[in-house]
Amino acid sequence: MNKRPPLSYPLAFGWTLGTASCLFWLVQLSVSIRPGAATDVVQLGAIEALVFVLGMLGVLSLHGRDAPLFASLGVRPTHPALPVLGLALGLVAHFPAETIDVLVERHLPGSSEDLAAEATLLAASSPLRLMVVLVIIACVGPLVEELFFRGALYGALRQGHGALGAATATGLCFVMGHLNYRKWPALVVVALVMTHLRVVSGSLLPSLAMHVAFNAVTVLAFFTGQIAFDRPPSLSLWPALAGAGATLLLMFAVQFVATRAEDARRGRAEDAG
Repeated sequence: MNKRPPLSYPLAFGWTLGTASCLFWLVQLSVSIRPGAATDVVQLGAIEALVFVLGMLGVLSLHGRDAPLFASLGVRPTHPALPVLGLALGLVAHFPAETIDVLVERHLPGSSEDLAAEATLLAASSPLRLMVVLVIIACVGPLVEELFFRGALYGALRQGHGALGAATATGLCFVMGHLNYRKWPALVVVALVMTHLRVVSGSLLPSLAMHVAFNAVTVLAFFTGQIAFDRPPSLSLWPALAGAGATLLLMFAVQFVATRAEDARRGRAEDAG
């Protein structure tokens, strides 16, 4: 029997803000010690991994259920089509999210210093550097964020709340956990799709697959010059509409598969405890 205190919505937001604040201050500390850390993707990735893993363990130790680690995090098999659909969603959802980012950038432009730092962080002057950036930004980052948000937080919230409430709170926590408020509108779209994947599949794997694909597309778009911080952002309406339409179709496909797959039904039952 689980005798740990249940995770309430306010506590979930508290864990999110506490973890995000720790990440922010550790980054600031590392930069004060070594200014080059501000654009060192390996060091920043290591700090992010440390903070989110500790946050995940904190949530599980105080609010998690008495279950194996993977079960508490939702790391379980599901229908094999669902991670594939998650990868596809990560590819197509990039376009409407990027369009929202462009609109926000036009009305709330970031400082030149922040843009320069982001450009340096994502810059890949060689194939080896590109592989390093992809591993950190598109693999390590998504993994630790998914383990914290849609793993530990959603799993703990689901024990005392309905799927809709737990999913909504988890999605909002994911958005707020990124302290750059200019990214929030685009992140709402991403959070909606990824959290839907997590809920209906009963597994963390499809949302992790989408997160990896989404971040990889962003890195590759910068590497190929489709996104650049040294020129005004361009608004591409038709790719955004096509991406939004494809995202909706794939979400219907996810719902269709998940409602009929035995593995997904079993996962949803395990989430509910």
